[in-house]
Amino acid sequence: MLALVVIDMQRWMFRTSERLAQVGSMLPAINDLASRFTQANLPIYDVVTIHQPDRST
Repeated sequence: MLALVVIDMQRWMFRTSERLAQVGSMLPAINDLASRFTQANLPIYDVVTIHQPDRST
């Protein structure tokens, strides 16, 4: 089975200037892949990490 897995594309992942500089090329590429997978009726999984506001997790 073919699937697209997008992991941790959250604001926190782009907190450094080096990572932030990559957003301009990364987001269009991910959006293009997601569009292709949607058109092909293939699954897309968005994996996120969620922490408690007090950082207890």
